[in-house]
Amino acid sequence: MLLWVRKINKNKSIYTKSFNGFLWLLGGSTTKAVLQVLIIAILARLLNPKEFGLIATAMIVVKFTEMIANVGVGSALIQKQKINDRHISISFLFVIVLGFLIYFIFLFLLNPILGSFFNQLDLVNVLNLICISIPFNMFSQICYSLLQKKFKFKSLAGLDIFSYTIGYGFVGIFLAYLNYGVFSLVWAIIIQSILYAIFLYYINPFKISLKFYRKELNELLFSGSGFIVSDFFNYFARNGDYLIISKYIGIEALGLYSRAYTLMNAVDRIIGKVINKVMFSTFSKVQNNKIEITKILNRTVGILFLFLIPISFYCYLFAEEIIIIILGKKWLSILIPYKILLIGMTFRVGYKLLASCLKGIGYIKYNLFFQFIYMSIILIGSYIVSDYGISGIALVVSFALLIHFSLQVYFLFIKKLISINLVFKKFFNVIPITILVLFTLFYINQFLIIFSHPIHIIFFSIIYIFIFLMIILQFNFTLLIPSDFLWLYKKLKNNK
Repeated sequence: MLLWVRKINKNKSIYTKSFNGFLWLLGGSTTKAVLQVLIIAILARLLNPKEFGLIATAMIVVKFTEMIANVGVGSALIQKQKINDRHISISFLFVIVLGFLIYFIFLFLLNPILGSFFNQLDLVNVLNLICISIPFNMFSQICYSLLQKKFKFKSLAGLDIFSYTIGYGFVGIFLAYLNYGVFSLVWAIIIQSILYAIFLYYINPFKISLKFYRKELNELLFSGSGFIVSDFFNYFARNGDYLIISKYIGIEALGLYSRAYTLMNAVDRIIGKVINKVMFSTFSKVQNNKIEITKILNRTVGILFLFLIPISFYCYLFAEEIIIIILGKKWLSILIPYKILLIGMTFRVGYKLLASCLKGIGYIKYNLFFQFIYMSIILIGSYIVSDYGISGIALVVSFALLIHFSLQVYFLFIKKLISINLVFKKFFNVIPITILVLFTLFYINQFLIIFSHPIHIIFFSIIYIFIFLMIILQFNFTLLIPSDFLWLYKKLKNNK
């Protein structure tokens, strides 16, 4: 009896940590997303599409080197049940040495080749400088993984915001104003990387040793081997569209596409990354308890649909106003690709949630297979439709996201961890209230668009939605309120 009570209390503790972690990271991610929107709004008026295209191409290279240097060690530190000081020490030493080695290889050998590959000689100078950030990012990944394992999400949220604000908010905007062009973004990234590494180590210091612990390193590499291959596929899935555009359509087209993708990805940065970070730790803790996994999955999928379906509909309806407000009228050429990308937004965040589940409970090989299919659709599909421009590639990306999410749901259904009927039920439970709100908003928008500025339209629409939700809650229209919304509402009230 006592053991059973302890088990319940342990599960409640995990739920509490997960939910509180979700709230802290959600608050931090929301704050950062708002800052990003403000900073992007300023930079979009100081820089041109080609400069955004150059930095987007450079980041393809930087992210690839970081992925190779990490070799899944960070994820292995989280997923491995028991770690000691030797695991931490050797993981730091390994990724730092490998990070510097890869940096020098790119600096003296590969960067000129990459400049020729993308037909952009300007890219070489950008790569030579921006690769300085790689060792710092490698160090940050180890610190971040240790904090994530301990559920220290409150600290992570604050540091992310602070380093981003200084890097982009001050350095990036200031240098862009002084006409540094693409190098304003380069220095913003470098400063942010250095500050983030320093701050992470300051709040969670650990003993750094130059001793080589072969046994502990082999354990981490063995645990992380599945993660690195998965990360490899995920990298090309997430950057394959950028790669094809930069190579076959052009740097300026990539600059336009990257802004459309950034706008769509704003919601993913707020919710998707939070869910991914919190839920991977959570699923790792309960990986041997099938009932708890099912319970957590069902609730999280419901909350995910609750947020993302209405938001994607809203952004689609007011896409033109959003682009004008954030980027300016000169960026309206991204309207169609932005709308197409919004179609896949829910599935993008959804596949991250289910990937966290698969990795957290040990189905790494299956997650790897799904990533491979996702990557293949992105790369092959983007190449085939490259003649149709960035709108064609946006369509391929949304289709790939749908397929990826569907495969994950079907696999978890086979393993009896989730119900397909329940997924559809939670999906369609959100539709009635979403259609009701946006249907009336559509006609209000037709009237306001004649007389009002885009800022006024967005402001009035948000006020309308807020009032509508308050009325529904006040008069308890349960037929319109999804059960997950009521659960979340009560949970938030109890956490005050």
